[in-house]
Amino acid sequence: MSVFVSCGEASGDMYLGELTERLLERGIRVFGMGGPRVLGAGAQVLWDMRELQVVGFTEALGALPRLIRLRDALVRHVMESRPRCVVLTDSPDFHLPLARKLRSVGYRGSIVSLVPPAVWIWRRGRVRVLRELFDLCLPLFPFEHRFLLENGCRSFFVGHPLLETVEAVDMPDLSGGVVAFMPGSRPGELRRHLMPFAEAAVGLREMGYRPVFSVPGSMPEADAVWARGVLEGMSLPWSSERGVDLMGRSCFVVMASGTVSLEAMLVGRPGVVAYRTGFITMLLARLLVRSRWCSLPNILLGREVYPELLQGDVSGEGLLRVLLPLLKGLLEGGWSRWAQAFLEGRKALGERGAFGLWADLVAERAA
Repeated sequence: MSVFVSCGEASGDMYLGELTERLLERGIRVFGMGGPRVLGAGAQVLWDMRELQVVGFTEALGALPRLIRLRDALVRHVMESRPRCVVLTDSPDFHLPLARKLRSVGYRGSIVSLVPPAVWIWRRGRVRVLRELFDLCLPLFPFEHRFLLENGCRSFFVGHPLLETVEAVDMPDLSGGVVAFMPGSRPGELRRHLMPFAEAAVGLREMGYRPVFSVPGSMPEADAVWARGVLEGMSLPWSSERGVDLMGRSCFVVMASGTVSLEAMLVGRPGVVAYRTGFITMLLARLLVRSRWCSLPNILLGREVYPELLQGDVSGEGLLRVLLPLLKGLLEGGWSRWAQAFLEGRKALGERGAFGLWADLVAERAA
């Protein structure tokens, strides 16, 4: 029995790594494209997931020839090795065409969409692709699961997987003054966010706070070296520890939009979400996205839990203008409002057991 897997970013690598461990325990061979977590779980990683790390519409266009070659290489390997099941994780702009190519060249095994595209919020036409090409969808959110079922997709859900990996910690130590800065795990995010985040961090340091930057180990080495150089040049400390661990010892988080905001909510840390992307990408998002918010906790609860700054508002001055009143409010007893939202968010994510359910369903198709 064997399963071919593929993921293209840090959050997908984490989810797929957990699934990989459970499949290997069942005696199933796992191989394909992954990151450090999938590799550490014991899979045979033949392609590094960093080959997929592009952000936004314009960046993807420039990388298109390389991505097509990568897709074709993965297809050839699947057709030669003939696994009973293929698990494609997140990164829909790469994985949906990959699934279509596999079907067109005659692959008849099961194809599973782990973390399927967010068709419930934008580009809803892609739900037809999920229905036609995938034998199974394993979404992260209950409303996403309901939407997929209503549109004829085969979907299973018990709860968000982060409920099993992220534990709530105690009320933040406000006296310590540690502020975690999470500029993003993908190169494009990092290069857009690092300087404005660093400028805000310098301002906080002058007021007595202790900023610490996350530079994750999954980041391409050239980008990590650049980031560390910028931070060291500004005398700003950085850490390669797990993001949830850094947040756990912080009292506040400044973060790019993405899975990190959900992790911050589950850890129980107040913060601000800030995000910059290319002009065309943002224009398309504003035209197509069916939500007034970009961060997952805000979408989940239908209200602003984390204040959001977008595009030109993401500057050192703009961040400080939002951060300082929030930090002042925390010191003056504003924790209870945040704590209530975090409790509601955790309950809204369902029950534990996602990884076991995923492994059972994939193993059944790999048999």
